[in-house]
Amino acid sequence: MKLTTIFFFSILFCLASVNAQNGYNAYNQQGATNPQFTNPQNGHVKMHTIQDPQSGTIAGYLPLPADWQVTSHKWIGPENTSVELRMGGSFSSMQRQVNSIDQILREDLLPQIQQLGARVDNIIDLPEIARNNQKIYAQYWKAMPSQEHHQVKGLELTDPNTGSKGFVVVHFMLSVSQYGNYAFYQMNVMEAKNHRYEQDKKAVIYALANMQPNPQAIAAHNQREQQKSNASWAAHNSRMRQNQANFDAFQQTQQTYSDISDMSHESWQRRNQMNNAGHDKTINGVWDREAMVNPYSGGQMNVESGYKYYYMNQNGQYFGTNDEFYNPTQDPQMNHMQWRKVQKPNNNGY
Repeated sequence: MKLTTIFFFSILFCLASVNAQNGYNAYNQQGATNPQFTNPQNGHVKMHTIQDPQSGTIAGYLPLPADWQVTSHKWIGPENTSVELRMGGSFSSMQRQVNSIDQILREDLLPQIQQLGARVDNIIDLPEIARNNQKIYAQYWKAMPSQEHHQVKGLELTDPNTGSKGFVVVHFMLSVSQYGNYAFYQMNVMEAKNHRYEQDKKAVIYALANMQPNPQAIAAHNQREQQKSNASWAAHNSRMRQNQANFDAFQQTQQTYSDISDMSHESWQRRNQMNNAGHDKTINGVWDREAMVNPYSGGQMNVESGYKYYYMNQNGQYFGTNDEFYNPTQDPQMNHMQWRKVQKPNNNGY
């Protein structure tokens, strides 16, 4: 299953904005009013076409200087300047409560940087990149309503031993829905020679602040995700309707037997024994169901058989899977709900 959040942050590394002429003009206009966006030495920005390595289709465009190269793994500038995508982490609210990029810096990144022996010279806010991230992510279809909060900061680093400089752009997103919170972060890491550091840093900031995905690629992605979601819900509703029909038929049959058995004490005893574990197994065999233990109440429950593993949420909804490595708690398509694994009962039924 391709996850919308992971897909979005993957293309953040390689997408751009509008057409080449608009990108060039915007670069010059920014440089005229904001020293952060001065022209590169060659004075020309090229819109680099980016292809999806899996499908081969155009994912978007990236506005970088013409003498840069863009591959599926990194951006390469003159004199071995490089920019690579580094994955950070993702956390549901059940795993870890993460609310801001400052918390990520304080608890995760700054201690790691200190352990590596690097020095943090400066931390800068990059709201223009955060706004572009928000605009891009808003175009992606989501199965459930949610609110996303984007923050981006840049870390300027120095290696005290060599004097080499580096620049790290940290992208952070917090998604809030009725099923809980989900936090995600990743980084663009730039390495450049000291005399190129400032101009290459500005080029990277500009590219990230102005990238934009190919609308056709987003439309195709959204269509695939909607189709998968609709198919999943259709299958779920079909199972629920069939289960209800089976239950109604069973209840009607039970009512008839109940009316007859009420005539004698012996029949009443037989009806009372229908609640034991042996009868449950018989009914489950007819319905193709399996007895399991509710992970929230500890009581016995029945699930539709045919799967190796089952997961259940607090609302009593469950689903089965044969994938032993799948964890719905880490799957943002499962709406960040709490899912617990359902266990089989032991010999005494619990």
